[in-house]
Amino acid sequence: MQRKESLQNDPEVKNTATVNTIKVEEDKEPMNKLIDYYSEWHKLKRAVAWILKLKRTLQQLKDERKELSRTIIQAEKDPEKQRSKLEHHMKKYKSTSEKKPLTLDDLVAAESEIIKFSQRQQFNEELQALQKGKQVSRNSQLFRLDPILQDSILRVGGRLNKVTGKVGEQKMANLPEDRLLPDKPPFTNTGVDFFGPLM
Repeated sequence: MQRKESLQNDPEVKNTATVNTIKVEEDKEPMNKLIDYYSEWHKLKRAVAWILKLKRTLQQLKDERKELSRTIIQAEKDPEKQRSKLEHHMKKYKSTSEKKPLTLDDLVAAESEIIKFSQRQQFNEELQALQKGKQVSRNSQLFRLDPILQDSILRVGGRLNKVTGKVGEQKMANLPEDRLLPDKPPFTNTGVDFFGPLM
């Protein structure tokens, strides 16, 4: 008993213990990790394109396995033989599948996915409003740009598609159709406006 009291009075002995804990939360989305990892736009786009290609390949393998499984179960009753046939067919299917390089379409799709992700991060409320067929809030920084949804991507609306301008607020009009030449390159027809007398 005396020893216990002497320990309590001893300044060298601590009566309380302090425990420090650190909680690490990994809630970062995979796309964010890719954006942080790749410093160049082209490299990021290629990485995302390969991931999307792998996703499509895995989906095709899953669908093929499901279809084969259904066919084999109808033809074969023994579970061991079913499993063996399925593995044999899947191995054959994988070996005959072409391993293609990235195409332009793959890169375009990857770019589209990166843009969609970035827009969801920055303009989620605006996207939700437009998906419901509503206008974006007047407090939004995109309000004056007349945003529209096209292929699930936010784009700036046409100049006079939504004429809601106030008096004194200028909005440029779309070009007349007779000035649009889709089959000819830019600057096929040009003009120069001179001001002042010419010598």
